[in-house]
Amino acid sequence: MTGRRGPRVLVAEPRTSSGLALDEHARQDISGRTDVMALLTDFYGRCFDDELLRPVFVDIAHLDLPAHLPAMCDFWETVLFRTGAYRRNALKPHQRLDERAHLTPAHFGRWLTLWCATVDDRHAGGKADLAKVQASRIAGAMCRRITNSDVCGGPPAIADPVVTANPTAAGLRRRSAPIPTVDPRPVRPARR
Repeated sequence: MTGRRGPRVLVAEPRTSSGLALDEHARQDISGRTDVMALLTDFYGRCFDDELLRPVFVDIAHLDLPAHLPAMCDFWETVLFRTGAYRRNALKPHQRLDERAHLTPAHFGRWLTLWCATVDDRHAGGKADLAKVQASRIAGAMCRRITNSDVCGGPPAIADPVVTANPTAAGLRRRSAPIPTVDPRPVRPARR
């Protein structure tokens, strides 16, 4: 590493959408766009400081966070709240990035680890759990498509047991097929 740091992102202590500071016992669930925006800002601040991900986001992708944040908010609002605000293909830009960055399963695993840690630091509840489960599915699906690897890393605790224990509370039902990377609607298993 050359010591070059990414864009300066100020990460405030976790706060609720009403602006109240959170302690670890008072974390609230993700409740809307304001929470999603704060979560993403905190998360990408961590990515910009991470030794493995910083070169991808800063040196190669030249991610302009303020410009990119609205689209990422649309994506996560669609995933978590089914707003339908995101209507793009999330895989294609990552495939183009891979042409320059040569993404590996380690990149996807680290992204997922940082995502889950950020969600856990800021939020607790059904939508927070859903954010972690969906991120695990999205990272796994993208990793498989981009790296052709079945081993994509990430925290071992993030898997369907969270959903399987109480799928209705998480807003999901059991699936045998992976969820699409862009469309959070349930996927029906293929007919045999």
